[in-house]
Amino acid sequence: MAYSIWGFGTGFRSDTSLLPDGTFIATKWITFFYFPIIPLRSYRVKYLGSSSEFHFTGFSSTSEYQIIQKIPWEMRGNVKYLWYILAIIALFMAINLLVK
Repeated sequence: MAYSIWGFGTGFRSDTSLLPDGTFIATKWITFFYFPIIPLRSYRVKYLGSSSEFHFTGFSSTSEYQIIQKIPWEMRGNVKYLWYILAIIALFMAINLLVK
């Protein structure tokens, strides 16, 4: 489901707290050094566990989720991640201006 090598890949970020039935709303993101960059889709999911392994291509981690329901993208819960993305872009722009 969500898979990354050295922080590059996809990952879920929780949008809400745990619901009474043990599920929660999460958005699947494309990640870059474990930072969420591009939202793909939101789901109501149940966390099943994770595993990590080291092999010749590097360290990889896999998280398992049971998808209960696909839902429209949840903007409300993802605002904090969008602010992180904007802050990173602003930082790179500021560094670029200082270097010139």
